[in-house]
Amino acid sequence: PTRVLDLGSNNSRLTAPIRLRITDFGEKGDYFTLSYRWGARPWFTTTRETLTTHCQRIDLNDMPKIFGDAVMVARRMSVQYLWIDALCILQDDLSDWSQESAQMGEIYQNSLCTLAIHHPSSNTEGFLSSALKEPQIVEVNLRPASQRGWVLQERFLSMRILHFAKSEIYWEDSSYSRVEAKNRPWSAVDEWLNIVERYSLCYLTKESDKLPAIAGIASNFQKRTGYSYFAGIWSEDIHCGLLWLGINAKLRRPKTRRAPSWAWPCYDGPLHF
Repeated sequence: PTRVLDLGSNNSRLTAPIRLRITDFGEKGDYFTLSYRWGARPWFTTTRETLTTHCQRIDLNDMPKIFGDAVMVARRMSVQYLWIDALCILQDDLSDWSQESAQMGEIYQNSLCTLAIHHPSSNTEGFLSSALKEPQIVEVNLRPASQRGWVLQERFLSMRILHFAKSEIYWEDSSYSRVEAKNRPWSAVDEWLNIVERYSLCYLTKESDKLPAIAGIASNFQKRTGYSYFAGIWSEDIHCGLLWLGINAKLRRPKTRRAPSWAWPCYDGPLHF
């Protein structure tokens, strides 16, 4: 990633100050990613105004509790770097947001592990105390854990995920989903259409995120197939991509146009092919 949270070196990680680090081109290192719900309240974010301050130091006590718990998990697991979108992307810079969101698929795909937070629904609350009340470790396959639009991409591309739910901790390894997909008699297009159907059940805080929130999966799909992509549809199988229908006629158009009227991203609501 362009920026990561530096949680400190091995000898001082538990007490070291946190700072936002701008990485060097080609630099490599292990990092965790955080998958969570933004919520409606103003967030503790990095902006053009706070960038310099955050690169110097970020006080753990100033962070939302959910971020603080993620820092604690990373530190206890001896991982020095953590990526959180609210702090690693300039939230008031459209150019930076566009550039970083385009790489978000690779950011999750290359992370050592994604911390997926299912409870609580607010950033002001932590997740560790709830998840550890009656902890149990189980393995789950690739199924949408919530109805958040961005989480489908985050879960689909992450190699390993540690889920924190209410009174439970789940471990998910992508090798299970790869075996499952390999054993299905599906074509590449069938796989994509199935993803889109699941994605149509999710919601987005920002209507304009409809295509960006699935762009990482599309990029991954394009690398594997070599197909040409436009507005959620692959030109090599355009006849399949156009055969979509709203479930129970509950589709609606957003206020701002996102795609041509014949393309599924133009609408919100559950659909099937």
